[in-house]
Amino acid sequence: MTTKTISGVILDVDGTLIDSNDQHAKAWVETLEQFGVAASYDEVRRLIGMGGDKLLPKVSGISEETDEGRRISEARAERFKSKYLAT
Repeated sequence: MTTKTISGVILDVDGTLIDSNDQHAKAWVETLEQFGVAASYDEVRRLIGMGGDKLLPKVSGISEETDEGRRISEARAERFKSKYLAT
């Protein structure tokens, strides 16, 4: 009989084991507001899951590939990590 050793396990926690959609939506809304873009929580919440590269232009008209888009995306990621990840 051959014995197999497991050398690692990968878990997709965010959105799979933990429902973090509300926290992602809040981070997006707050960050967009910081950059002068008005977007409602309900509008953003419905778009969670499509990826920031699609969500950002849909709610703001700003491509994630622009300098402004990159700044918004980076600020949103930092806000999510610092304010919402632990919740």
